[in-house]
Amino acid sequence: MNKNRYFIALLLPLLALGSCADWTTQEPIPVEAPVLRPADKVVRQYKADIFSRPIVIGMMHDWCKQPLHWLSETPDSLDVVILKGVTDELTSTQSYDLASAQSAKHTRVLLGMDLSQYDVSGSKELDRQLTKERMSLNAKWAAAATEVTPEEREKELSAMTERVTKELHDKWLLSARQEIVRGLGLLSVGSFDGYSIKLPVDFALFDKAEITDILADLYKRASSQRANYLIAVESPYAEAASFVEKATWVLYSCTAVDPTLAHFTEQASLWSGSRFVPTIDLSDKKNTIGYPDSPIFSADKISRDRELIHWTSANKAGVAFDHIEVDAGNKSGTEGFALLRDLINANSLTK
Repeated sequence: MNKNRYFIALLLPLLALGSCADWTTQEPIPVEAPVLRPADKVVRQYKADIFSRPIVIGMMHDWCKQPLHWLSETPDSLDVVILKGVTDELTSTQSYDLASAQSAKHTRVLLGMDLSQYDVSGSKELDRQLTKERMSLNAKWAAAATEVTPEEREKELSAMTERVTKELHDKWLLSARQEIVRGLGLLSVGSFDGYSIKLPVDFALFDKAEITDILADLYKRASSQRANYLIAVESPYAEAASFVEKATWVLYSCTAVDPTLAHFTEQASLWSGSRFVPTIDLSDKKNTIGYPDSPIFSADKISRDRELIHWTSANKAGVAFDHIEVDAGNKSGTEGFALLRDLINANSLTK
């Protein structure tokens, strides 16, 4: 009896295996490799002093509004993030993501404010309105019972141009001031480490003195909220030097039709007393053509983002990449931001 029981005990496993005769042909169960995060102490020590090594600044648009556009998805080695286009009160999701990135990644996060957009948008509206008003005047003169003299036309045209220009100038300058008010409000309730202010480049509508006054007001009001804000100034100009030089970083993105590394060298020399950070837009497809004055010998073109990593100046403090969100879905293994991670690694090898 005991022998029979022993035989059955041995037989049952064999029968179970026999019932799965095709087990060797079955697809293996996919196993996702775990993402091993660096120890908190290592990340904290690496980011403890961002002024002793070349850093990487990333600018993110559409924060938390698109898949993967999260601070929590960015590389642990990314030093600073500037959030662009944040104008409304933070959602609970954004507040959580901000706090998580600061605590888990020790990433500095700055609120971006943009004065240049109002100069650009305002000048475009001015052109459209002036064209419309001129057409209206021409129709009026053509329908006049008596011919309008050239002098009368010039006088009326000049008066119209002055009136429309002032109306739109005042309208868009108010919008620029409101941008600062919104930004200061977000800074007061959020846990941002500082702010970035983008100044106009062309000054097609605004006067430099007006923007300098706005910048001075921003500095004054922000410092009353918190004395140790990190500050980045984008697109600096000489007339605002006394305020630009107070910034933690000066960021410059070359807007020339044919940009060269010489443009960055020239700007770096103008701001020799500041931590200068060259900036490149990752969404610009022209990056692949490189710079014509590259000192790097290569059979292939060196992309502009990598050129700026190797470009040097005495006051270079790192490099900044705009529109990092375009790289969010670019994965290496299980992690996104593959290009950005690669660029950060390349930057870490420079001095």
